[in-house]
Amino acid sequence: MVEARILIADDSKMNQQILSEILGVRYEYLYADDGMQALEHLHSEFDIDLLLLDINMPRLDGFGVLEVMKQRNWLQEIPVIITSSEDDESFIQNAYDLGVTDYIRRPFNLTVTQRRVSNAHTLYARQKHLVHLAEEQVYEREKTNSAIINILLRQLVCTSRDGAQNRKEASWLTTNFSLACSPQRRR
Repeated sequence: MVEARILIADDSKMNQQILSEILGVRYEYLYADDGMQALEHLHSEFDIDLLLLDINMPRLDGFGVLEVMKQRNWLQEIPVIITSSEDDESFIQNAYDLGVTDYIRRPFNLTVTQRRVSNAHTLYARQKHLVHLAEEQVYEREKTNSAIINILLRQLVCTSRDGAQNRKEASWLTTNFSLACSPQRRR
């Protein structure tokens, strides 16, 4: 069974093949020969789980890809691991500053490559799961708050002699309670 879809963006077919072989059949692979193709895949394929990105590519280099991904907030959803033979510290620092998850130096070490890809994928999958759980909790809280508002409003209208005044108070309560309980207010 395929665990994840990985986009390998590298202008070297040999590097694409080596990475595919190292990582094995656990993953499904998409390939891009330059940064523009990588962005096209990222834009059109909604289920890419990880990007292995070379920096030195034609048309648009890896730093350009990272800039676009950062602007579109894709780095929050898709882990990026740089694959490069560069060992200049400023080069590596720039990649991390742009939001990469990890950096794998060529020539590839089998164990290091497998572990770093697996770890990055696992961490992002767990993060997505936690976000999903939090969203479910917010939804459940909003349903509960709505039910409480409706119960209080019915109680208020039923116990009042002056229905018009209570409808006005009920409207005020609904608005203010909803605002106080909304997730956007807490941010």
